[in-house]
Amino acid sequence: MPPIRGVIQGAAVLLEGPIYDNVTHDQWRAATQPKMYGSWILHKLLLSHELQFFIMLSSISGVVGDRSQANYAAGNTYQDALAQYRRRLRLPAVSVDLGLMLGIGLIAERGGATNLKKWEAVGIHEAEFHRLLTAAMTGSWSSSPLPTQMISGLPTGGILASQDLIRPFYFDDPREDQDQTGARNDEATLASQLGIVQSMREATDVIVGALRQRLARELQTATENIDASLPLHSYGVDSLLAVEIRTWILVHLQAELSLFNVLGRGSLYGLAGRIAAVSKAVPGSLQ
Repeated sequence: MPPIRGVIQGAAVLLEGPIYDNVTHDQWRAATQPKMYGSWILHKLLLSHELQFFIMLSSISGVVGDRSQANYAAGNTYQDALAQYRRRLRLPAVSVDLGLMLGIGLIAERGGATNLKKWEAVGIHEAEFHRLLTAAMTGSWSSSPLPTQMISGLPTGGILASQDLIRPFYFDDPREDQDQTGARNDEATLASQLGIVQSMREATDVIVGALRQRLARELQTATENIDASLPLHSYGVDSLLAVEIRTWILVHLQAELSLFNVLGRGSLYGLAGRIAAVSKAVPGSLQ
């Protein structure tokens, strides 16, 4: 047989699994093994071969995270790290972090949908994917050497504004250097809404809407999927996320609650009522 000169690792298992806290060990292994063990085995078996390229098809979920598919995201992050490790050994490697593939790929083959569909204007078409793959194989893009990661499909603040796209959840991550004007405007609108409410019931409804939107963005799902009659913990909200939500409540709803109250067994609507009762944004005459 002719010598092996290159590898494209495309193995993946994409499960419609639960939020991280509820992922079983079998679900975790099913999604991580093809990427972790599969990529490592290829690395070990081909060390003695003079490869011209070693490409791993990864995903932007390993960069920005995915609470509903944390196992899949972890496998992709591993591939990003393995590419860096191989480069340090002076071996060829690149991890291609793909965004939403349009018309081809895992999601298209399964006929399914994804939260990234909301940003379809920045999806990747087949011809664009071929150009990415060509660059990964040759090791350069427009005469510039490639980094270990090729991140594609993430919208910028300018693209969001020009194409009126839905604000991605990761734009609220302080590590993201993006224009936060949209978020500040939303928060100002929320504060102004609370300032003119005529009853505690109205204040609670406004806060419920804001909580549902915030939680939906964190869980990368549609707002209509968040049921206000359920408690936060039913959505797999862990203590780390609860701290973030508590801080958001303090800063933007001007209400100070204990972490116990945020993670309590009461419904989301009940939590909104407790916030309204102590919020400085709600007219004092109503409280």
